[in-house]
Amino acid sequence: MDAGIRIKRSPTRHLRDISFSSNGITACLRIPPITIDNSTKAMLLNLIAYEMSSDVNHDFISYLHFLDSLIDHADDVKELYFLAYKDVRVKIRQHLKSHYNSKLKMWMTQCLDTYFGSPWTILAWVGVALALFLTVVQTYFAVFPH
Repeated sequence: MDAGIRIKRSPTRHLRDISFSSNGITACLRIPPITIDNSTKAMLLNLIAYEMSSDVNHDFISYLHFLDSLIDHADDVKELYFLAYKDVRVKIRQHLKSHYNSKLKMWMTQCLDTYFGSPWTILAWVGVALALFLTVVQTYFAVFPH
């Protein structure tokens, strides 16, 4: 994402196992995975019907609204109906506000995504840095022999 928010899998499949953490430049949103297969549509409709027709917590419907808002646009997170994920939404808004108000943070995020976005680019940067270091050491010992 442009705002530096990475989406990762939560350690459990519980719908309330959603967290958001930010280090100021990048952030991580952890959400539980949903398995999509041939029976998913029927299962989703049944869960929605069950929650709408009973007095149970509306965890699943709230989770679907949360996902829908993330898929459409990051600002849509504030449009959730239920308060189950209020603390996560507040943290996301704070991160976005902080991120978009700082040109340095936006530049750092773009650099991290461009130059360190995969293990191969990180490995290449380490190789270049090591080669440069060894060249400097070799030059030093060539100019100042011991």
